[in-house]
Amino acid sequence: MKNRLTKLAIFFRPILWPVALIYGFITSVRNKLYDLKILSTYEIPVFSVVIGNLAVGGTGKTPMVSYLINKFAHHQLAVISRGYGRATKGFRSVDENANSMTVGDETLMLYNNHKSQAKFFVSENRKDGVLEALKLYPEIDFILFDDAYQHRKIKASFNILLSTFSKPFFKDYIIPAGNLRESKNGVNRADAIIITKVPHRSELNQYPQLAQIDKPVYATKVVAASPQNPFGKGLENGVKVNVLSALANNRLFAEQVRKDFMVCREYSFLDHHSYSEKDIRNIDFSLPIITTEKDMVKILPLLDDNQKSQFYVQKIGIEFLENESDFLTSINTAFKRFQEQKGSIING
Repeated sequence: MKNRLTKLAIFFRPILWPVALIYGFITSVRNKLYDLKILSTYEIPVFSVVIGNLAVGGTGKTPMVSYLINKFAHHQLAVISRGYGRATKGFRSVDENANSMTVGDETLMLYNNHKSQAKFFVSENRKDGVLEALKLYPEIDFILFDDAYQHRKIKASFNILLSTFSKPFFKDYIIPAGNLRESKNGVNRADAIIITKVPHRSELNQYPQLAQIDKPVYATKVVAASPQNPFGKGLENGVKVNVLSALANNRLFAEQVRKDFMVCREYSFLDHHSYSEKDIRNIDFSLPIITTEKDMVKILPLLDDNQKSQFYVQKIGIEFLENESDFLTSINTAFKRFQEQKGSIING
């Protein structure tokens, strides 16, 4: 199936290329206007980090946000995201009354895991998000932006660009010929580039292009925890299971599960799918069902206790293959530099 899709993409690429050129031209002009300061940019008054990508689809932004929360929770930390998939608009502060429809599935998942470590907000307009968050909590001194790399209306202190190992930005094309939201030149705005979902460090050798990038490049792999149901029960390796997910790449999740379990059936939905009772009725509960954290926050309210006991969540994290301390040091150095410059401005 994968080979067939690849052949189709190659076949249609020449047809789509003119549209991609037009789209690429428009985004390049927009970026140039920001670079020349013809279009105004809001400089965020506290230290801030953007986690984003050049391509559409899942590059591992949410696990990276979770990683950074754990590493920088000693700060007065805030996380601002768009809240993709929510049914609400505008700025919202995330609290105990939030659900996936009010703040989005990924934001709710992050809040559930890190509510004691950071404040969480959603806002399509990131500038409004910053202003409102600081109005509520003026002590905030460190902001993480989930998916704001193309949001040029704000200027962050540090930009992290993620790109997957299976489809790195330098082997991709502009939409609709490929998956890139903007030209590959967008990499120049990054302070750090992370190649995500790398199977093994040695496999990076197939990409000599990485050595030619004039930016710090790091690599991470996916780390999967043992699945557990809502009652804390685990699964023995090798047992038969079904898999359910609504991700940008459901295939990768299923492959991850297959490393430890015998997958009998896959239930795959589009990314950020809103589950219904009908979806639940169509699930085979005779086998344990392994799903993601992101999916479980939407599914859980639809389940009775017996059904809950059959759902197992596989939590996903990241691990740096090397030079993790260098990466963290670069952010800490940028934070100190920002604070020094801020102090200089305040003191005249």
